[in-house]
Amino acid sequence: MMRRKLLFFIAIMFTLNSLFSNETSLQMTKAFQRPVCQAMFGITSIAFSPEGQYIAAVGHSDVAQIWAVQTGKGVFQLQHNDTSVIDKVLYAPNNKYIATITSKDATIWDIQTAKPLYTFTGEPTSVEGLGAAFTSNSQYLLIYNAEGAVLWNIETGEKVKVFSHHIGVEGYTVDLSSTGKYLLTIGEREIFLWDLETGNVIHKFEYGDLLIAPDATFLPDGEHILIHASDAEKDNLSVLNIWDIKQEKFIKRIDTTQGDLRWSFSTDRQFILIVNYTSSVVQVWDLQQSKKLLDVSPILTAGAFGVFLPDNKRIIVPSDQPAIEENTYDVWNIEQGVKETSFHEKHGAISTIISSQDGKYIAVVSEGAIELWDSQKLEMLRDYCST
Repeated sequence: MMRRKLLFFIAIMFTLNSLFSNETSLQMTKAFQRPVCQAMFGITSIAFSPEGQYIAAVGHSDVAQIWAVQTGKGVFQLQHNDTSVIDKVLYAPNNKYIATITSKDATIWDIQTAKPLYTFTGEPTSVEGLGAAFTSNSQYLLIYNAEGAVLWNIETGEKVKVFSHHIGVEGYTVDLSSTGKYLLTIGEREIFLWDLETGNVIHKFEYGDLLIAPDATFLPDGEHILIHASDAEKDNLSVLNIWDIKQEKFIKRIDTTQGDLRWSFSTDRQFILIVNYTSSVVQVWDLQQSKKLLDVSPILTAGAFGVFLPDNKRIIVPSDQPAIEENTYDVWNIEQGVKETSFHEKHGAISTIISSQDGKYIAVVSEGAIELWDSQKLEMLRDYCST
């Protein structure tokens, strides 16, 4: 009799322990019994997991939703305890962690357990508005705000380094090289290139070097920097200079029309796509030859963008005939310089297009939906989130 009572007690304790240890998982499962987009009001950030099995998204709420790519089913959600609005979601390259970024901090989550590990802040903590990026080895998370950048160790939760040469500069941003060696901190009048390991400044680009209004990013190889500035002598000219880090000099220059530029690179590092929504110009350049391959003039609005498809041979840009049908997009063949096809996005204007690392899929985010497309056929496979 005593043995039966003991076994019954042990069984009850095991059941309770299982329930409490899986509390987070139970909460996540229940959350997906309702429409998964109910908690989101417009998608603000989206990311494929490195192996391409999952998609994570956030949208003006305290919840990050994760879906299975193949089935379209909700897998789990990550919810901040303080109800802070999540602005961005990131996967670590090693696929062990997810970071959710709010205006004041960043939380690292263990993907296997879906539990938070650490919460990191910018410096000083009183300054809100954060950006973040994982280093290529997934060992660190870089957090930056308008007054500096902080490097945090993900495994230990310790602060490693602080980078702060742009105190109080409006528009301060950073970029990490794909190699994990370098950091760019970009202010209104100057740009610093840092050695990420030592924390030392390698080079400082000043006002005289860059003319005016600088912006910069690493090229995909992580060993070159693209620096954008307006030409002080020519009002209608923007200049894209390419800096070789090892040679410590500018090696190429591309002249394009002045305006608000957005750019992206082909994954083979050969081409750059430039979208100038001030002048309504879309161009594709060969970076090796500094040769313009495509120049079209669709009617663009603020925030308009273009993107390379994973084959690096085609791009998607807003249509050059929007009067025919709103939210129409053109697919251009770079090599042939011709428009291949057009398509209409029924859920509204497209805000983001990202591709999985294997290049099989693209995720198309519009005003009211997240869609998975076959990147070769450009056919929609499933809809994860529609309103």
